[in-house]
Amino acid sequence: MLILLGCSGSSDDSATEFVFDRDMVAEECSAISGIVGVGSEWTYGPTAEFNAGGSDLDETIRVTNVDERDVEAQSLRTQTETATDTGDTASEPEGTIDHYTWQFRCEVDGLYLLSEHREHYASLSMGGGADLSGTRRYDPAVLVLPFSLDDTPSWTESYAGTSDYPGDDAAIAYTRACTALAAAPVDFAVGSLSAHEVACTSSDAAHDETYWQVNALGRARDATREVLAYSP
Repeated sequence: MLILLGCSGSSDDSATEFVFDRDMVAEECSAISGIVGVGSEWTYGPTAEFNAGGSDLDETIRVTNVDERDVEAQSLRTQTETATDTGDTASEPEGTIDHYTWQFRCEVDGLYLLSEHREHYASLSMGGGADLSGTRRYDPAVLVLPFSLDDTPSWTESYAGTSDYPGDDAAIAYTRACTALAAAPVDFAVGSLSAHEVACTSSDAAHDETYWQVNALGRARDATREVLAYSP
């Protein structure tokens, strides 16, 4: 699909059109998730509460492949702990790196998660290879975002499948009941946006979560991170 971007700038006030080739995704994705096509990107930093606890993070999520309704997105997240002041100099900060690859599918009723691969690096270097890695595969795919939180403010996420990630049970089996409040203005680092506060309660109590979702942008804030920039 082609994207046409217009801009002015010539003395005769004529518009210049720039044409780009870009793989786009089904419109069901972009309405709530902000996923438009290859290159859609989100940059996150720490929430004030997470930073106050002595931790910092940087995360970039980018859509890396689109095949009609199927979407691949990757994330690189670096988390560091506040450097210790030893008197003369501060010690080098310690931290970890996580690289995620998600496989999604856009359906008429929302965004589904098919699998997630994680590579965990126990230091701030990726040169030596991942310390831990594995994949969680879901069958059937999990509805993680309805097409409209206004029309579908409550839904159930049923996680069933297999995992070979170290520390996980081999069989995945839990559910999450999620409820979205009506959209209301919320102040974020990028400005005041109309956002749905979403609360999810899991059957195993290990996957409870609260986050803020903005239409046509995606996740704006959760327990640890807040969006700093978004490029559709």
